[in-house]
Amino acid sequence: MTIPAGRLTTPIRVVGGLVGALKRCEVALEKERTPGGLWYMRRLDWQLEGRKLFTTRRMEHHQEILLLGSRPPSSPPPPPPDTGVKH
Repeated sequence: MTIPAGRLTTPIRVVGGLVGALKRCEVALEKERTPGGLWYMRRLDWQLEGRKLFTTRRMEHHQEILLLGSRPPSSPPPPPPDTGVKH
């Protein structure tokens, strides 16, 4: 499930635009449901564009989360591996 989490519709000016301004900001999330019925964040993407004094800054971030070997919280933990040592 992809969710458009947010978008900047008008620029944000810092001290009337003299110190800086945020011109563009977009955030998107993708959620996924586990077999146990829990939701987790699968992907997060964001882009920023702004100005700090006289320097223009552009930043992008992409994060992807993979659940490997996950199990529902209600299931018991797996038994420890057999090492062959007897007590």
